[in-house]
Amino acid sequence: MTFSVRALLDEDIEDGSLEVDATVHAYNEINAAGFIEIQLLDANNEQVLTASEQFATDGIVEDTIYFAEPVIDPELWSDEQPYLYTLLLVLKNENDEVLEVLRQPVGFRRLEIQNGQMLVNGMPVYIKGVNRHEHHPVYGRSIPREAMLRDITLMKQFNLNAVRTSHYPNDPEWFGLCDTLGIYVQDEVNAECHYSESWFSNLPDYQDAFLDRFVRMVERDKNATSVIMWSTGNECGLGDAHYAMNEFIEQRDPTRLMYHQSNWPNGEAPYVDVIGPRYPTPALPDEVWRKMIRDRW
Repeated sequence: MTFSVRALLDEDIEDGSLEVDATVHAYNEINAAGFIEIQLLDANNEQVLTASEQFATDGIVEDTIYFAEPVIDPELWSDEQPYLYTLLLVLKNENDEVLEVLRQPVGFRRLEIQNGQMLVNGMPVYIKGVNRHEHHPVYGRSIPREAMLRDITLMKQFNLNAVRTSHYPNDPEWFGLCDTLGIYVQDEVNAECHYSESWFSNLPDYQDAFLDRFVRMVERDKNATSVIMWSTGNECGLGDAHYAMNEFIEQRDPTRLMYHQSNWPNGEAPYVDVIGPRYPTPALPDEVWRKMIRDRW
């Protein structure tokens, strides 16, 4: 069983909706049937809601069940108050026997941009972030959980609230810690070109490679509450591959913000939600910066 979950808030930031897409894959028994049950538990393991739907593959390889359940006045998730619920997905056969149980932490939060300002749960947020490479002086790329906790502790001690996974998706353990401890994450696809940046991202032979990496990142990390922004890569110019990434995300996950590195005055992505200039110079006139903001929103 695979699934995606969205914990959404209404425009008044009062009530929520839990949306779950759960897919049953029939590997050995083509005509499998049974039930998918979802349970939402609060931080005290008290049940907030439960719902159940029947599935039947009926000669196909999978069946997807959609849940959309109201949640009245949920606790909110933010970097300062990272309140998490627990979602349980229970797969049962026709005899009501449990076949599989999946667990996913879930946080209710709303992301939007108004007048050039990013809002989380209706409140303006000032991003104070750092880039993070997955590297340890002793363990190399195999970073233990304790070292990840040390990173987040240092970030919190210095009043940082965000991290960019430069320049590739980080260990899944990292996202779980950011969910629990309250760190906003810009999840960046493993794409970097440097030389003749836009040339690579426009080459037909590379289109599938760019998009495949982006899709795999989104599908792996889509349920992490801490991920507030998708990044199309680092120093890759602007090419057809980036437009394909944006087209995919508009259909797959419109609840998060889209980020693209823009080397001003060239390389601007028209679809971007968040401006990402690299190496801006103080010599750039103020009116140019103001025009960037005004033209964007």
